[in-house]
Amino acid sequence: MRTSIWLFPDRPVKEIVEAASAAEAAGVDTFWLGDEGVAREPFTVLTAVGKATRSIGLGIAVTNPYLRHP
Repeated sequence: MRTSIWLFPDRPVKEIVEAASAAEAAGVDTFWLGDEGVAREPFTVLTAVGKATRSIGLGIAVTNPYLRHP
């Protein structure tokens, strides 16, 4: 069975990176961030997560095109 975690990126980036690292160490397969509203911009946050992890899959769970400039 595959396991995933979804977070709303409303915490400091350091805490999100630590959560992703802990999830990877626990064997979670994918780590997702939402992009809904006025929280942190998830693309940059996942870049920091990617630098701190090795094998966990990363993704944006929901992207609101009205909030992001092309």
